Amino acid sequence: MSLNNEEAHGDARWAEIRAMAVTALARPRVMRLVIAAAVACAATSPLLRIDVSKRLSAASAELESERQALAHVDSQPDPAITNFAERLPKSTHGAERFMDHVQTSAKGLQVQLSSVAAEPRAPSPQALGRTALSLTLRGSYANLRRLLAETLDRQDAVVQHLSMSHAATPGEQELQLTVALLSAPLPTDEAPK
Repeated sequence: MSLNNEEAHGDARWAEIRAMAVTALARPRVMRLVIAAAVACAATSPLLRIDVSKRLSAASAELESERQALAHVDSQPDPAITNFAERLPKSTHGAERFMDHVQTSAKGLQVQLSSVAAEPRAPSPQALGRTALSLTLRGSYANLRRLLAETLDRQDAVVQHLSMSHAATPGEQELQLTVALLSAPLPTDEAPK
């Protein structure tokens, strides 16, 4: 079949479909159904617009109330944040406890404590007490990892620096760790004079 025959056949088919549609619309019952459907669509269209606008205004009002609630929450300080200093230990002996735990764990895990440096800063009424401990440890990777896990799980410390490198001895790693141990500020009546 040539292209012209296909086009002619397609055009004939479309002409047949159009003729069937015109004939169907000429029948009074079909025409009434089409008109009723058109009237129903036209009649419900404003209702749909009203429903959508009602939903939109309700969502807008809900959004505004949520914004006001969030503004109210943001204006009040979080008690967990404001009471942070009150939850810190009062004593400044945290460094001694931390080092006792590291030394005990190191002995049991066959980890060597190579060096320790401490930089204490006493608390004041306006500032937290802080002791920075810098440690160098040597041992197997698995034992160093276990020592870190045990120590940091049981002691309140803030890790400031952690690095690991190969040690001179084969199979050993060198761990450099710097932690900060914090203590609560002094009450205003106990300030040093």
